[in-house]
Parts: sequence; C-alpha cells; structure tokens
Amino acid sequence: MAISTRRPVVTGDLRVDADLRRQLVRSMALPVGSLSAFGLAVALVPVRQHVHMPAVVVPFVAVVLVTALVGGRVAGAYCATVSAFAVDAFLRPPYPVVTFDAEFWLTLAALAAVALLVRPRRPGR
Repeated sequence: MAISTRRPVVTGDLRVDADLRRQLVRSMALPVGSLSAFGLAVALVPVRQHVHMPAVVVPFVAVVLVTALVGGRVAGAYCATVSAFAVDAFLRPPYPVVTFDAEFWLTLAALAAVALLVRPRRPGR
C-alpha cells in the first residue's frame, strides 16, 4: 500500500489529515514491530538461562499482536517470522544458530496464527 501523495490538510490548529496520519502509522508498523521483536530478543538474553521457553515466547506474542492490529496481517506475519528467528537464534541453545527443528516451526506457527487470526483495527469502528 503506497502512501498518498496528496498534500495534508492543515487547519487552524495544525492537525494533519486523518487519512494520511493513519497511512503513516500503518506503514511504520512493519519496521517498528520487527525491530521491537529483535530488540526484545536481545534484551532477554541475560535471563535466557532462568526462564522456560513458553514463558519467553509470551512477550513476542504481544509484539506480534500489536503489530498485526496496527499494521495489518502482512505486517503481523512478517513480525511473527522475525520473532521466531530471533527466539531461535538468541534464546534457544545452541546460541546464535537457527535450528529448523520442530520447536522452531511450532513457535513460527503459533506466532503466525496470532498475526493472521487477528482482525486489524479499522477506523470508525
């Protein structure tokens, strides 16, 4: 989805057109959500020895959920993929290696299900 090229409507209180603002927020959901997932994985590295794997994945579900709500299903699915790779590389031994085993695919499937089953937020509803 391309960002509109029309000029924003500026009123006396300098508010940007609502459609343009909505497009901007939606277009930023994919990079912000993906970087958030990667940053969350790096932030959890110090506690990876002390936490069980299902508990580690829960914050990633929240990141994928918010990304899918704001950016749509495609942004959510991309964020789910980045999250699965980040969890596997940084939080599961052997560390910094991505292993395509059953646990990786299960994590990816669960996060992708969250992204694809959520209904994106629509304006005016």
